[in-house]
Amino acid sequence: MPNIAASFTLILTGLRAAIGAFLSRQTSSQAVVWLGTQAYVPVPPRPATAAIPTETWTLAWTRLGRMIARFTRLYARWQSDTLPKPRPPRPGRATRPATPRLPTPRLPTPRLPTRRAWIVASVGHHAAGHASQLETLLATPEATEFLTAVPQAGRILRPLCRMLGLTPPACLRLPERPRPPHQKPRAEPRAESPPHPPARPLPAYVRAAVRAWKPKFG
Repeated sequence: MPNIAASFTLILTGLRAAIGAFLSRQTSSQAVVWLGTQAYVPVPPRPATAAIPTETWTLAWTRLGRMIARFTRLYARWQSDTLPKPRPPRPGRATRPATPRLPTPRLPTPRLPTRRAWIVASVGHHAAGHASQLETLLATPEATEFLTAVPQAGRILRPLCRMLGLTPPACLRLPERPRPPHQKPRAEPRAESPPHPPARPLPAYVRAAVRAWKPKFG
């Protein structure tokens, strides 16, 4: 039975082949339809989403090859117990004033899409089959043992799971970052109402009328 590194290589090699076949279908010349003496080229339906450029697919194909090499190397070092140990933090150094540098123009580099399952959404069931195989491989006890002992493999597998729309196993999930406590906005102090003017004393005739009214009705 092949180990997880060999199985991982087979799965990603098949995925790269599916991407290559998808690109060849996209770039192949369309068939010409003859109606009598007139030749027509059928226009394919416009996709609902924007097409991914060929440069992006080439980058994904290359990135998958690097994932195979990195995963195989990590697995071999884990088997031989030669994984590097984490280095202690270096003592702080005196900061030097940064020298201003002129910005250098750079050509835009292609980047991979960030949405989930973008490879499967374009390649279709050919990529979905390899995604299912990878999901089964990551659920095996050997893979769980390896991923628990080698957390560096998460940097390879987490982006891959996102490309294929897989939920990473528990040993690959990063701890949630603590969120800062929600602070309610301070309410502006209300403007104090002016003090009520002092009550004026009742006139003498009113006091007299009240005294006269009490004996009759009190």
